[in-house]
Amino acid sequence: MAGIEDPAALAVIRRAIDAVNDEQRLAVLDAVVSAGERRAVPLLCQLLDATDPFGHDHETALALARALGRLRDG
Repeated sequence: MAGIEDPAALAVIRRAIDAVNDEQRLAVLDAVVSAGERRAVPLLCQLLDATDPFGHDHETALALARALGRLRDG
């Protein structure tokens, strides 16, 4: 996704994150971070805000927070 200027790239990331199981979601997040896709930061923040970090979304919330931290440090 890095280097793709089309805003539709973020829509693809969003669909991928929404459509997969937890293990696959972590792989998508890792790919976003590995690509240094900073345009995804607002999307990742929205997703983090929508999670229940103290409930069933705990692992997803942690993964999103780590992804945001890695993008910041990137």
